[in-house]
Amino acid sequence: MFFAKTENKQTTAPRNICILGTSALSFYLASELQKNGHKITILCLPQEADEFGATDFIIKNEQCLQSHRHNFHYSFELDFAPDLLLIASNITCLRRDLLLLSPRYLAETPIVSFTPTTPNSLISDILKKVSINAYFNGWLSRDKNHVTNFSRPSNIIFSLEELSPQATALRDIFSGIGIETSAKNQDAANFWHWFAPRIIATLLDLPSGKSIHALGKTKEGRAIIDSCVNEVANLAMVDNVKIERSEILTQIYAIPENYTPLLQKLPRTASALLLERLSALLFHGISPEDDRFRLLQRLIKKIRNKL
Repeated sequence: MFFAKTENKQTTAPRNICILGTSALSFYLASELQKNGHKITILCLPQEADEFGATDFIIKNEQCLQSHRHNFHYSFELDFAPDLLLIASNITCLRRDLLLLSPRYLAETPIVSFTPTTPNSLISDILKKVSINAYFNGWLSRDKNHVTNFSRPSNIIFSLEELSPQATALRDIFSGIGIETSAKNQDAANFWHWFAPRIIATLLDLPSGKSIHALGKTKEGRAIIDSCVNEVANLAMVDNVKIERSEILTQIYAIPENYTPLLQKLPRTASALLLERLSALLFHGISPEDDRFRLLQRLIKKIRNKL
């Protein structure tokens, strides 16, 4: 292993940025933005602030230490108006984390959510404000005080008009930290392109503990993979989003072999909560007469059986 300090080029004025949650993505974004000169506050529960505040976090990639140890500023309540709020909670902790926020401090603050939720719920219900959806395409894992990035470079897609002032401002903030960004005002398409490989990886990893790479070595395993890919592609199609099956296969085979999916780390109670959130996300606004209803029932049943 060799050690390398990464140099980020400051491309925009330093911002006061709050990041909600203690997921791998929260710490990764905090690390990269802090190195680029921004003032970072991580919002989390008091016990988490105490635990993480006493720990130096190390951000690394698969081959080498990517950055020095990082100490972050933690807070368990929002008592000021940040320039930008990033929501990067684990989906199982989203509702709990959102209660740490104070809507009165966010009246003029742009909110970017990396945590998928049902439209017009949770975030807008609690904060009385619509957030900008963003999708981080990369594979991160957190183990105690280590955050590992398994795929560099990563990229972020914002659900915004490409030439809008908000998209331009966000690109300026993220351009100096080595993360490619784009903006497409097609949230359903952005969601499915991000969601498809992740839900398929979850479906395939849970039952036997085998990675998708191991399944792909046998004829039976490849048949299981094809079945999941077809099912998810059909769901996206009914949502007027066309995803080529070859594109999904390319993405899931790009998952690093030593990457551990979130669900394998969760206790059964947390896995059940994630399933509940996933069900709400997928079934939002879909009646039993909708063509998607039957497909979703089968998909959720598979996840229940594997949990």
